Amino acid sequence: MSTLVRVLAVSHVHPDEAAVGAAWPPPNTVELSFLDSFQVARGAIQRLFFYEGDDLPPFQSIVGALQSSLAAALPVFLPLAGKLAYLPESGDVVIDYSPDAVSPGVRFVEAEYSGSVDDMRRLAGDDEHQIEAFLQLVPELEVSMLPAPLLAVQVTRPRDDNVGGGGAGGAVAVGVAIHHGVADGQSVWQFIKAWAAAARGGSPAAGPGLVPPTFDRSMIRHPKVDGHQLSRTFLHKMSPALPVVI
Repeated sequence: MSTLVRVLAVSHVHPDEAAVGAAWPPPNTVELSFLDSFQVARGAIQRLFFYEGDDLPPFQSIVGALQSSLAAALPVFLPLAGKLAYLPESGDVVIDYSPDAVSPGVRFVEAEYSGSVDDMRRLAGDDEHQIEAFLQLVPELEVSMLPAPLLAVQVTRPRDDNVGGGGAGGAVAVGVAIHHGVADGQSVWQFIKAWAAAARGGSPAAGPGLVPPTFDRSMIRHPKVDGHQLSRTFLHKMSPALPVVI
């Protein structure tokens, strides 16, 4: 695969500590349901968003706004800032959002696409998408070994970026990767909506179309067998060499 995207900078976004408060008391772990266990070895759900136009702000302003709004949204979805962790004593895999697990922050990549603004626009508009480019516009999420991160973000500008500089306008791509073991497609969109609300200056916890998230898997029950034991069985069939997943 040719390299179409160059990494400019890598930083880490931390949840706004003032907003976290006492909303997430110990034990700061969530057991996976038997449905989640199927997804531990399947990697990430990836979403890619393109934005273009004469009125886009400068790239660094976009980066700053996305980072600050992500920090505001993470306290509502705090487990996404943690890790998927293996507990050798019990053989379970859990979502760990303890202070130690959250402290590294969410990986945030700033990157540059080798093509022009027009090339990036064509990527977004072509009926036949360039899969190789798309894959490089979303962040990598290392899931082959536990503990594994649950969320990563990448913001990419074109090579001849002139966002905010007049002329022909600009373009930017925002890629998001969320581990499939902790979220399904609907959950990902709920997180994106909350993040977008924070980016607009609103609350990521309340607003039109926003539903307060729950990470409590105890409500997911199998009608005939013990769900916890079933989860462990599925997990070790899908990933028999834990903490190595793949």
